[in-house]
Amino acid sequence: MLGLARPTLLAHAGTIASPGVTMYAQAYAARALPLSAVAVAVLVGDLHDALVPVLAIAGLAQVGDVIIGALQRNSGMLAGSATSAVIHLGSVAWITAH
Repeated sequence: MLGLARPTLLAHAGTIASPGVTMYAQAYAARALPLSAVAVAVLVGDLHDALVPVLAIAGLAQVGDVIIGALQRNSGMLAGSATSAVIHLGSVAWITAH
């Protein structure tokens, strides 16, 4: 939601919200928002068997974003995606271990 409201939030400093940047934020939201909605539905709906696969998919999507951020030398994208990947995949590891 933050990326839709402020498309340059994770872009390089000084990036202007051009049509391309805005389109990228919208494309990212098209993936992130449904994944987040499914994760919340799994938690709220007491569907805990689905939690690990949903978190794994979300974590792997973030790993892809880490790679893109690194290739683009975009430190904001790299840091944000890496943090999310660690949280999602770390949660998978913790849940499966307990």
